Amino acid sequence: MGTASVAAGGAFLGAAIVAHYRESPPEMATSLVPDYLVRGGVYGRTRNPMYVGGALTLAGWAVLFGSARLATVCGAYICGMNYAGIPFEERLLHRRFGASYDAYRAQVPRWL
Repeated sequence: MGTASVAAGGAFLGAAIVAHYRESPPEMATSLVPDYLVRGGVYGRTRNPMYVGGALTLAGWAVLFGSARLATVCGAYICGMNYAGIPFEERLLHRRFGASYDAYRAQVPRWL
């Protein structure tokens, strides 16, 4: 089970990178908050595939090592992202993309 979770986490991270690459304009300058909204690929299933991937990876390592400490870190990561990190990003994305982001947000869940 731990190996499957680590593999799934890596797959989510890889799929998120591919989705960004496919939807970014070729002349796009790199920035923390992109000028484009990614909705394709894995972003059509979850608005936060990189965080899902990170959580799955941490959970998998906790299972593989039988580590309560890693499980605690995973729980803290999920809570921190859910209650602080993601809401902050959602406010930024709403300001940048407005109704387009709101429509996407209404169609695609935050996690899975």
